[in-house]
Amino acid sequence: MKSLKEAAAAAADHSSSISERSQEDSSALKSKLDSSESARATLSERCSSLEESLELMRSEFENMEDYWQVRGWNDIKRNGI
Repeated sequence: MKSLKEAAAAAADHSSSISERSQEDSSALKSKLDSSESARATLSERCSSLEESLELMRSEFENMEDYWQVRGWNDIKRNGI
């Protein structure tokens, strides 16, 4: 049977081991969180850029549509094409 001192030492070692694992887990989670936040920021910037590009394409498409409705179709009809 273990003595009280041996049991206390074993409990202290176990507690120390748990504390070390907890710190390692905490560090790993913090690293993953930092990585995720960085990826989120990068994706957010990319999304904003794509939304801006889409809006520019919509505007240009509308301009082309207006041009062909006013000018293009009249030219086609007039020239018999």
